[in-house]
Order: sequence, then C-alpha cells, then structure tokens
Amino acid sequence: MVGLLSKRLFTFLLGSLLTNAAIAQANFQPGYVVGLEGDTVSGWIDYRNWSSNPTSISFKEDMAAAVVRYTPLDVSAFAVEDEIYIGRVVHVDKSPYRLEDLPLTPNRTVVLDTVFLLAEVRGPLSLYFLEDESTKLHYFIQKEGAPLEELIYFRSMEGTRIKADTRYKGQLAYVMSDCPTVRAKLANLAFRRNNFAKVVQQYNRTCASGNVYVKARERMWIEPQLLVGASASRLTFTGDGPTAYPFLTNVSYATSVKPTFGVGVTMIFPRGRRKIGLHADLLYQSAAYEGEWEDYKSENDYTYYQTSFDLSYLKLTTLFRYYYPEAKWRPFVQAGIAGGWAVRSDNFKHKETRYYSVERIEDTPVLEVFRKLESSVVGGVGLRHGKLTGEMRAAFGNGMSQYLVLQSQTASYSLLLSYRF
Repeated sequence: MVGLLSKRLFTFLLGSLLTNAAIAQANFQPGYVVGLEGDTVSGWIDYRNWSSNPTSISFKEDMAAAVVRYTPLDVSAFAVEDEIYIGRVVHVDKSPYRLEDLPLTPNRTVVLDTVFLLAEVRGPLSLYFLEDESTKLHYFIQKEGAPLEELIYFRSMEGTRIKADTRYKGQLAYVMSDCPTVRAKLANLAFRRNNFAKVVQQYNRTCASGNVYVKARERMWIEPQLLVGASASRLTFTGDGPTAYPFLTNVSYATSVKPTFGVGVTMIFPRGRRKIGLHADLLYQSAAYEGEWEDYKSENDYTYYQTSFDLSYLKLTTLFRYYYPEAKWRPFVQAGIAGGWAVRSDNFKHKETRYYSVERIEDTPVLEVFRKLESSVVGGVGLRHGKLTGEMRAAFGNGMSQYLVLQSQTASYSLLLSYRF
C-alpha cells in the first residue's frame, strides 16, 4: 500500500513539473531595447536570467503584440531586471582553457564574434562580461572614447609546466595610468570577475567623474530548515546458493513505518532563474523488522527461526535539485546520495532445533558482523511554497550485511515536510 501510494505521488508531482515546464516557458518582464540609431523602445523581454550570455532575445511592445526576435546585429543594447546588455561585434579569445585541453604552443585562437555583453560597471571606465557557449568566461573593458577590448589571460603548456600570459594586468594598468592609487593594486590582481568589478569601481569613484551604473550582486540563497515526516522501509536478503542463510533469504519482512526528523540546509544558485539547488540534511531514521522461517521435515525433525532487527540511523543526504522557476508553487525533482550511520543495530536470532528426542534452543545475533555505515542512492520530487516544502523521497541502500554470500538491500519511501528560516 505504501509503495503504491509513493509511486502514485511521485508520478503526479513529476507529471505536474513537466506539464508546467512545457506550458510556461516564457517569462516576459518589463524592459527596453535600444536601436542601432539610439532610439529606445520600451516593452517586454522574455527574461531567462541567463547563465551564458544570450545570442538573441524575444521582445514585444505590449503583451498582446507579436514577438520580435533581436540579435546583437539588430539592437545596440537592451535592459531587463536590472541587467543591461550591449550588442557588439568584437574579437573574442576562443583558446582552450580547461587544463586537459591547454595548447602546446603560445598561440591564441581569436575570432570575430557577434555577442551580447553583460554590463558589470558602466561609467568613465566600463566592464562587461561574457560567458560563451563553451562556458569560458571573458571580460571586456572600455574607457570613454576608446574601443572595447578583451582582458587577456591565456595559458599554454611548456613541457610539463603551465605557462600563463597575464597580459590583463598591463591592459588595466594602461587604461588606469591616470589613477596611480588604483593602478598600484593591479600587480597581484587575480583573474576574477569580482576583482575586476572592484578595481573598475574604485577607478570611477577615485579618478573619474560622471554617472556610474553597477550591476547588483546576485547572491546564493542559503536556507536552514527543520524537517519532520514519516518513512516506510523494507528489508530484503539475497544469498549465493540455496544454503546461504535461508532463515533470512526466505523471509518477507513487513514494511516498517516510523517517524523521521532532522535539520537541513538548501542552497539555491542565483543564475538560470534559480532553477538549480543543492540540498543537504541530517535525519534521524529508524526501522524495526520481525520475521520467522521454519525448515520442517517432520514433527520430529525441524528447525524454527525467529529473527528481528531494531535499527536507528543518523542519515546524511546530499541532493541536487531542479526547480520550476519563479512561481509561488515551485515543484522540483532531486537526486543524490546518502550515508547512514547505525546508532542502534540490535539484531536477534532465536533458533529452536528438534531431532527426535533432542531439543536445542539458541539465542544469538542474526549477524555477527554488522555494517554500521549504509550507502544509498536517493531520488524524489517535491513542492515548495513560501517557507514550506513538501517532498517524497525514495532511497535504495546496501543494508547491513558485509558477508560475501549474503547481500542485504533496503528501500525506504519518505514523506517530509520542512520549514525554512
């Protein structure tokens, strides 16, 4: 019954997520575009909180108008949700940047490309950002009256060593030659987005005058929470060969339903309309199983077994989550791994043997060697609304047996409700 209910809930929530994603792809928000002649048109832009810079945008002057698609060749700029992009044709360094792909010669690969650049700072000295189709990060600077130029950071292999071309420091020193107080900080400047934004802002604030736009910093959401719920667990054993622990492999243990509770934290990443999250929690989870089996040959020749397990775990679970973006009700799917440490591992075997006039009773542990750390794979679906999140998880673990001829498997289905602070 529990398994059937869990499957139906999983199917319903997953279907809801996929249906909503299919029918609600657009996210039109107020914005404007600037034409090639400098004319500004207000309207609505399909905003995707882009992780990589868009190659085109969808725009309409009002919500009833037809959608028009613009590329960097069609508009000089657009703005939406406190983000400003400029359309330009620029030289972009497409040299490999991943360690395993670094070139063996110090020759850069530079191409002419048409792009939308995201404005980090706009003023007397401006800074723009580009994440291209290969997820490589590019930074461009422009001083008033001067052309755009990419900050150059290039790595190549020189034998077994990595050789780095840090030309960006010289480029920044040149455009800041009229600002020695900021220029003095460039020698040890690492090639990072926040570092560039900081020194460009310092230059505009210290050595220039005029209006300055600074893109607001996007921060990760970090949400501590309390979790409560219930877990339905199953335990099964399989053996190698018909004589391997038949008093376990031939038993069908009833489902154990127990409460569960704990603490957790969810981190939701800022870009991509906050669709991606990482969740971790530490839960107390318990289960109890009882079973019996009899090897009966005759009334004078039989062996009767009674086995029981009383288990409690502290389970640490880590899950990647994909949320339906920007809605009051946000369904999500999740998958990850868990490790459970047995804080209680009581297991008991009662054995009665009769062979004609000889009777013997033995009470011993079921497993002389008990695996304390259980590993599991976890998946599930959920629904988030306000400060509350409800979810269903399924976890499949390797149980407690460490014997080569006896394998244990656990399956647990949990319904959880969490409150975030």
